Amino acid sequence: HVLTVDMTNTNIAFGPLMRHVAQRSPLSQLASGRRRLVAATNTGYFDFNVGAPFGPVVYEQRPVTGTTAGSNYVGIGSNHRVYTGKLHLASTVTVHGVTHPLNGFNSLTVPRGLSLYTPRWGSEKVQVPWNGVSVYLTNGVISSKVNRYTSPPQPGQSMLVARGSTWVNWLKSLSRGTTVAHHLGYSTDAPVTIRQAYQVGAEIVQQKGVIRTGLSCRQQYPMPARNAIGWTDSHKKMIIAVVTDKPGTDVHGLDENQMSALMVELGSSRAYMWDGSGSAEMIARMPSTGRLSIRNYCADGQERWMPVGFGIFRRS
Repeated sequence: HVLTVDMTNTNIAFGPLMRHVAQRSPLSQLASGRRRLVAATNTGYFDFNVGAPFGPVVYEQRPVTGTTAGSNYVGIGSNHRVYTGKLHLASTVTVHGVTHPLNGFNSLTVPRGLSLYTPRWGSEKVQVPWNGVSVYLTNGVISSKVNRYTSPPQPGQSMLVARGSTWVNWLKSLSRGTTVAHHLGYSTDAPVTIRQAYQVGAEIVQQKGVIRTGLSCRQQYPMPARNAIGWTDSHKKMIIAVVTDKPGTDVHGLDENQMSALMVELGSSRAYMWDGSGSAEMIARMPSTGRLSIRNYCADGQERWMPVGFGIFRRS
């Protein structure tokens, strides 16, 4: 199932389909009720237990989740073109006039350093590690003692987490009533501002017309359902391909080398994996009915719940 998007058509818009960072739902439910939605697919890899994405999500030029560790991404630029590359969280907190980097924001795992969580995280516990501590902020002011809190922040709150002895001691030195200001940002290697971005996996096309080989595949089941995304025509055309797998039949997916060949055949100049197996799903609004319809067979026999979908909308 192949979906191509003409990026020169400015009547098309894009956006994440999600409720909270750590909350999974069927893609059809995330898409439901959005009358301008034209199509949607799964996007990015996620943790089954917590339900949060492994990598970054950016929307309206603000990070939704991310870390300073560089992650492969696909994104939409300020020029309405599709780009791929590396994305890093570039955010800070300022206390007593001194600014410190934020190493994580609403992230699945708490990296060393400082991390911030907001109500956008959801109702799941924050995965504060054994060598971490946290405090709650109310309207940007420390409103609790330092402890190893894991309950997520409520509306009007946020949670500041420190991991590692240096940052734990620093957080413990702060008292209730201390103001903590934060600035959220990110950096990419794109030549334009990236307005929204989503995590991707292995790069399966690095150069137009060149198939990659020797890519790693799972030993036990190397040909599952797959989803890949790429671009061509000087970033002016987005290409999304979902390959179906129906276990127990002769309909199966592709390994990563074959996905590279497929995306090359479709004309991609660059392409990345975009999760797969039971997560691989494409929904489209069919002209014959005007309704959204799941186009592929779901490899689990039913929709796999996911935290984030990728939505393609018409503006009018």
